[in-house]
Amino acid sequence: MPRKPKVPSPADDLRRRAERLTPERESGSAEPRTELDTQRLLHELEVHQIELEMQNHELRLARDEAEGLLEKYTDLYEFAPVGYFTLTPDGSIRQANLTGCTLVGIERSRLIGRSFAGLLLPALREGFHVFLQQVFLDPCKWSMEFEIIDSGHPPKPVKLEVQRALDGKECRVAVVDITARKREEESARRFAEEEANHLKEIAAATAAVNRSLHAENLAHAQAALAMQENAWRLRYATDSARLTYVEVDIPSGGARTAENFEDVMGYAPQPDQEVDVSAGSRLLLAHVVPDDRLRVATALAEFTSGTPVGNLDYRVLGDDGIERWIESRWSIERGADGEVVKSFA
Repeated sequence: MPRKPKVPSPADDLRRRAERLTPERESGSAEPRTELDTQRLLHELEVHQIELEMQNHELRLARDEAEGLLEKYTDLYEFAPVGYFTLTPDGSIRQANLTGCTLVGIERSRLIGRSFAGLLLPALREGFHVFLQQVFLDPCKWSMEFEIIDSGHPPKPVKLEVQRALDGKECRVAVVDITARKREEESARRFAEEEANHLKEIAAATAAVNRSLHAENLAHAQAALAMQENAWRLRYATDSARLTYVEVDIPSGGARTAENFEDVMGYAPQPDQEVDVSAGSRLLLAHVVPDDRLRVATALAEFTSGTPVGNLDYRVLGDDGIERWIESRWSIERGADGEVVKSFA
């Protein structure tokens, strides 16, 4: 069987063209080369070779650095604490990181090309399309809260932070899970509602007692109402995993806490604080993060002296190493003579 003729490669063709030009250049030289010219040319070739080697080394270093940065930023993108999505103007998913896939509970291979609106509750999809149109009309950053379908579980509340890309052909979406925040808001709302209802009950009970009792029994009635209020607060605090209390007796200088104090605050109360409230104050300040310590120390001084403080937000670092946000509501209780007898937080 006859062999097929070999087709010359571009490199072979280039070499033959160069070889044909070499005699022409040599024949066109005005003067024959001397040994000095040959040595000078050899030196220039060696210098040029070294330059090329140095440039090649620098290019390899730059390539290695670029590959390292690419790997680093790929890891940052894939394992970021929030989900990242890239969407087209019609809402189709072009890219998604691993956190985003985990958040919506769908593999990346099944997620790419899918409509992002399909991940939301049906009642929210039309609103999302209107929101996305606004994003592509305005290059500023937009944010809105939605709820994602979570198969077999209640809908998952999320916050979308969206910004259009510079070319206007896609937008970047950061999806933040706000389930914990929503639970805390709902817990705070229920607590405020129950507290308001309870205060109304106390006010009504106080009015009834004042109308039915004589002046000599008024102090006893107020004490009974105070015990009822304290019992309610204790029951509510111990029934809730996120609420606790501290009660300071101003005349004696002692303090007592709820049984769930350690679960909420992250550290056990000081045993001798029942006779010396300053021991509990020092222990609290030791667990408050440094940035908040001055504000808490000032509030503690007012609280333990019976001065109204109001609300105070601060952070504590528990013995388990977890940083917690604490919201304190501080109030006082006066005796029949108008003097402060207790502080409550």
